[in-house]
Amino acid sequence: MPRIVLHAADAPSRHRLETWLSREPGFELVGIAADLPALRALVGRNPDTVILAVAPDADFWSWWRSAARSAALVAIQSEGTPEDGLELLHAGARAILPSGADSGVVIAAIKAAGAGLAVLPGPLLAALLEAEPEGADPAFLEGAADHAGLTERERDVLAAMAAGASNKAIARRLGISVHTVKFHVAAILAKLDADSRTEAVAKAAHRGLVML
Repeated sequence: MPRIVLHAADAPSRHRLETWLSREPGFELVGIAADLPALRALVGRNPDTVILAVAPDADFWSWWRSAARSAALVAIQSEGTPEDGLELLHAGARAILPSGADSGVVIAAIKAAGAGLAVLPGPLLAALLEAEPEGADPAFLEGAADHAGLTERERDVLAAMAAGASNKAIARRLGISVHTVKFHVAAILAKLDADSRTEAVAKAAHRGLVML
């Protein structure tokens, strides 16, 4: 039986999700928190739960990264890109849902997270698997070979690498975490068949992907 703590600053979201959770057979809604202090208190008393968090903010993630995370986290993100989803994944979310997720999707994600499984939205899964997203722009697909199959964000990271920027500098420049930068660097090395950043930049320059 999943035991759930609901966290949402937005009152309509709290009420809507409370209704969904209370109607689901076998679910136990342990408590509802509108702010971080209330959430911390609830999780402290109920560590082995599933936390359903709606649009968690920076303070939430700061706490979550340092918390003893025996709870499973299902995060409903605000509108964002696959890179934003990577941020949530690296921060420790077990399930990531789009803002418009309906009751069936939310319930299924909670069950999966409670069972130790991961749930990711399609665009984020496509980015992780380097798969072709449904409905991709044909011009992008036709030009993929010219870019060694690199995504737009990977090309941004590659350009910064060619300029000699460190992972921290790249993270600041692109507004992403260092963990996400490392993810992109690893993908770039794999796609360019390079063993180091220097080799990747050299191969990219040879192929005309970057200017030195």
